[in-house]
Amino acid sequence: MQKRLWLCVLWLSLLPAALIAQQRVTEDFRDQPLSEVFQVFEQKYGLSIAYDAAAVAPHSLSLQLEGEPVVQALYRVLEASGMEYRTLAADKILVRPKVPNSSEPVESNLLSGVIRDAATQEPLPFASIHWVGQEIGDCSDTQGAFRLSLPKVDTPIVLEVRYIGYESKRVTYTPGLPLPDLSLKPAQVRIPEIVVVEMPPGLSANGGDQFYTIRPGAQLPGLGSQLDPFRQLQLLPGVGAHNDFSSGLQVRGGMPDENLIVWDGMILYDIDHFFGIFSSVDGNLLESVRLYKNSFPAEYGGRTASIVEMASPEDLPDQTTGSATLSNLMLQGNIAVPLGDRMSLTGGGRMTHSNLGTSSLFQAFSQQLDLPGREDESPLLDRLIRVQPAFRFHDAFVKWRWQVSEKTTLEANAFSSSDTYDYEYGFDFRQRLREEVILSQSLVAENSTWQNQAWSGRLQHEWDDRWSSALTIGGSRYEEAERTITSFRRVLEDTVRAFGTDNLRYNDLTGLHLNWKNTWQPQSGATYTLGYRMEHNATTLDLENDDLPIRSRASSGTQYALYAGGQYESGPWDWSWASHLTWYDRTQQPYLSPRLRARYRWSDQWSANASLSRYHQFLRRYYHENRFGRSVAVWELANEAAVPVAHANQATLGLQFTGGVLSWEVGGFFKYTEGSLQHAALISGLGTAGDPGPRNREFRLFSGDGRDYGAEVLIRKAGDRYSSWLSYTLSRSLQRYPAAFQNEWFPTQEDRPHQLSWYHEYRVNGWAFSATYVHASGAPFLDTSLDGFRNEREQGAPDYYQRIAAYHRLDLSAAFTIPLKGSELTFGASVYNLADAPNTLYRQQFYGIDLPAPNLPNRTAVLGNELQLLGRTWSVWGRWAW
Repeated sequence: MQKRLWLCVLWLSLLPAALIAQQRVTEDFRDQPLSEVFQVFEQKYGLSIAYDAAAVAPHSLSLQLEGEPVVQALYRVLEASGMEYRTLAADKILVRPKVPNSSEPVESNLLSGVIRDAATQEPLPFASIHWVGQEIGDCSDTQGAFRLSLPKVDTPIVLEVRYIGYESKRVTYTPGLPLPDLSLKPAQVRIPEIVVVEMPPGLSANGGDQFYTIRPGAQLPGLGSQLDPFRQLQLLPGVGAHNDFSSGLQVRGGMPDENLIVWDGMILYDIDHFFGIFSSVDGNLLESVRLYKNSFPAEYGGRTASIVEMASPEDLPDQTTGSATLSNLMLQGNIAVPLGDRMSLTGGGRMTHSNLGTSSLFQAFSQQLDLPGREDESPLLDRLIRVQPAFRFHDAFVKWRWQVSEKTTLEANAFSSSDTYDYEYGFDFRQRLREEVILSQSLVAENSTWQNQAWSGRLQHEWDDRWSSALTIGGSRYEEAERTITSFRRVLEDTVRAFGTDNLRYNDLTGLHLNWKNTWQPQSGATYTLGYRMEHNATTLDLENDDLPIRSRASSGTQYALYAGGQYESGPWDWSWASHLTWYDRTQQPYLSPRLRARYRWSDQWSANASLSRYHQFLRRYYHENRFGRSVAVWELANEAAVPVAHANQATLGLQFTGGVLSWEVGGFFKYTEGSLQHAALISGLGTAGDPGPRNREFRLFSGDGRDYGAEVLIRKAGDRYSSWLSYTLSRSLQRYPAAFQNEWFPTQEDRPHQLSWYHEYRVNGWAFSATYVHASGAPFLDTSLDGFRNEREQGAPDYYQRIAAYHRLDLSAAFTIPLKGSELTFGASVYNLADAPNTLYRQQFYGIDLPAPNLPNRTAVLGNELQLLGRTWSVWGRWAW
């Protein structure tokens, strides 16, 4: 065989070779750069691949692997990508582009045989054999057989046989005599040192299936040293990043409840810690997070905005590893322990080590009072007279995994989180009206708790190379309780008016779910999915306003669903279909959720996609607005009579370019939702001067439609040291209700026409730096101080909506890692909102009382509420990992 010039070699370390050979690969690569494919094999399966980055940069790959042995899977990847390979040692593979065959002298001696496992005598597919000292060799086929052409020689020659996970073997072959035994023994070699040459990308996009994948561990910690996957998801196009007090996802105008969040088979209903400043999911426990904004996989139903799939590491650890982090806000720790050769236990948790109510973060919750009006109505004094906050939270996760056999895996997962909040404050407020001074005094006491519990059990089995099944069963619960006591006193001349309210909100949501998924791959380029899903939910809701019950509900319901789907690749086309049929017992009706997606590739770099889909949501979370104008979210099951099932019709169209270093995509979306909900009083405000009590106690659940549309742009730059992505969204989010604003369209709180996020990361010599910039248009608010405003919602007009100032935020972070023997120590610091931008979450009416004055018509004093977001906030931390 002709001599060839091998390319530059980059070595990565290998997991124990004996374990590598036993692993099976299940991956779905969709137009993924070949370098990223190699990184998957290196990071997840422990291979060590040598290649030249420039040589593989032009290549991308679309290939589905279902439970194939790791070596066979890698060789399929190389064959499909037009690359050649050579096994240099038991732990190293050399890769290079194929070189066209050239004319060579005919070699007459043909040597053939079978390479086997010495212990089992099973053939070893794709093993290498070569003549030592000569560039002559071959690779065995799927049955371990090889054919080696040798020149006519009379002297003995030395042959070397290599296979990943096995000890290499040299034998001496004498022409004319029988071939010596070529059986290989499993290797027991361990590589003690890990040399990381290139970091895996923190963000990757799959244009074919329309999802993004982030790796939380690849990102720098943010506020409070936390690797927060939901804060990272908020930096993607179409996802709002303008609310410091919510880690929930507002995807294309949707609310957080419209996202199905699944963590290792567990369903999480709420993921907020500390009012959403942090999420309750610790990114240190995750390997990857996948976000579907459309084209949901066939097995998922019951949500209308997105699917979030979170996965913890699946590899069985060969030794105990873990980390511990101490920051100025909390403690965090995680550990992974092997329980023999086929079993492991992993877990982690976080807790506050002090009262967060006394931290600098809590300053963001101080009320900013505003009194719109003329100069002679300006306030004289605003004095905060009492503040007594207290806040603590914790969360914990545990995972048990058992590799029963090469084809069967069993695991159990559990998660819990809890937040407790107490807050009491009071203020005096003086206002001048002509020659009189009006004194208003208010005292508010609030106690809140909310908590999550979830568990799951999963059984996965491969029946053969084409069939596999996965059975998941799990349970979830979310409970929140809040009591707010408000007293108000007003003194005008010699008249004193006083009243108090006691508001209660209790919400309990439980769920039990089962999913049985079967996957069949009859041939290359075609995959079919078939399964059954069941989800049972029960909710309890109690709302009290002004000491009177206004809404009390207890309900339960079950969804039974059959689903099927198919995915195909044919030439430049890649398309899929799915159908999810749900029977909902509360309405006794079926609901069909069809999904279609198509993709066309002009080349390895250029592609376009389109999709159409319809989704339904039976578990609803809507906003209740009390008479103070404060909105809180509550859960309730749909029944069509009072709470409608939500329906969302979606369409997308996009164009992608995938390069070796720079990639970008642009697309448009349209979403129409039927069944948007809002619970509010028919008349806002408190009362009149003679009667400060409520003028109308009637609350109504408003039901209407939603309309969201826009364009999204994502530009990604990947590199060994520096990586970045920029996302921009131009969109509108509107709603209309027949019983409000004369059924005209008006902006929602998520209507931010312009949203931009720009993330940067740089790593060098143990240092890691990051910078994030976020911009969003200001949120709309109903300006009740404008002339002509009417409190009656039916007669109101969207013309009274104004916008607060735009949102701006710049975050910086730096960390330095010191390698120690068998461990490493990292110190870091970050600053959130470096410029201390005065961002406002919302502005709304707090309460209003008519103030009669001599010779003047009645005027309504509007006392406003602005919730300011986080100012400049510093965090420092230290982490020890072993």
